[in-house]
Amino acid sequence: MEKYNGSHWWEPDVDERTMAYYQLKEEILLVTSFSRFHGAVGKLLGRPVWAHELGSLGRSELRREAERAWKGRNHG
Repeated sequence: MEKYNGSHWWEPDVDERTMAYYQLKEEILLVTSFSRFHGAVGKLLGRPVWAHELGSLGRSELRREAERAWKGRNHG
């Protein structure tokens, strides 16, 4: 996890939006529960997210949407 420079975004006490943003960039689920991740993505994006969107066919669109939400949240 060197690429995260000491950030432990996958741990339970981290802000859910932060966890969702970084987890979407990973191919392997690093958080303890899929349901936690699923809910957190909805919070990050500000909308309900269907479980099938988290599969391989919807993942790239979710990543683009998450980038927009993350930049808007942190720089808006």
